[in-house]
Amino acid sequence: MAKTKKVKLPKSVGGVKIPKELRRKGETLIGGAIDAANSPKGREMLAMGLAAVATAAAAKATKAHADHAKPHHPPEPPRPPEPPRPPEAATPGRAGIDANVDQVVDAVSAAANAFLQRLRDRKG
Repeated sequence: MAKTKKVKLPKSVGGVKIPKELRRKGETLIGGAIDAANSPKGREMLAMGLAAVATAAAAKATKAHADHAKPHHPPEPPRPPEPPRPPEAATPGRAGIDANVDQVVDAVSAAANAFLQRLRDRKG
């Protein structure tokens, strides 16, 4: 069996002191992992893990390449806004407009005459 490498953890990490008991357990755990990785079974497990990572990376690269291989269609240019439409002709023809204007003029004239008549009555 191969010689076990001695692993030493630091006494403090980021200004926080690590208890001696915890460091010893960590050193044993890491040292055992190194020993396991150096064994034939450990090397096989590492190779399988690396193969899985390579397969995932290849699948991702293939998908990314397939996305870029799609034909590129330029976006449609924006359409200019349509000008507002005038409202539908809800009023009658020109003859009806003339009749309405005459009614408005008559009403305004009557109101002005009544106003002026009251002003004359007050003065006199």
